[in-house]
Amino acid sequence: MLPIQISNKEHLDAIAAEARAGREIEIDLPNQLIKNAAGETICSFDVEEFRKHCLVNGLDDIGLTMQLNDKIVEFEKKRSIHTPWLDGTAYLKRGKDGRLAAKAVPVPKTNRGEEKKEPLEW
Repeated sequence: MLPIQISNKEHLDAIAAEARAGREIEIDLPNQLIKNAAGETICSFDVEEFRKHCLVNGLDDIGLTMQLNDKIVEFEKKRSIHTPWLDGTAYLKRGKDGRLAAKAVPVPKTNRGEEKKEPLEW
């Protein structure tokens, strides 16, 4: 939905007359015009260029982000090379694609090098 402010009373009356007569009006977003059923221009309106681009192309926030998918993939590849630990993988060149999953292991509870089974006291 795109709210449009029509401040000219004559234009607003012309739109209302079309509605009262049961006729459709056309909102020409690319050209920013409102037309009557006969195709005649009733008035024009202003829309911010970026908003118009998004509406005409059906883009929301996710769609805008997906337009940059190639750059995102390229960035993630470079980041994986420089900071592989952020991918949850180890440095070793084993496994698929030269990666080895770094699995978490439990850390034993110790007290001066001796493993304790009961909770530690501080």
